[in-house]
Amino acid sequence: MRFSIYTIDSTIFDNDVVSVTLPTESGEITVLRHHAALMTIVKPGNITIRDGSDREEIIQFETGGFLEVQPEGRGVTLLAS
Repeated sequence: MRFSIYTIDSTIFDNDVVSVTLPTESGEITVLRHHAALMTIVKPGNITIRDGSDREEIIQFETGGFLEVQPEGRGVTLLAS
């Protein structure tokens, strides 16, 4: 699935991933391919991204934002505030 992080000025991350784990107002969630459609607010904290070769990348997310998970693994977009 495609995971993208955008700010008003730039693209921070835009790549295919296997999973992404991030902090939301309701607690930490992990989004996998075929995740149900979802919209939620993301809190500051660590975002853990796992790619197809099982490599893990951690991004320190210092602002909040808004997450959209599109149905059927079509994409995951984080709009940073």
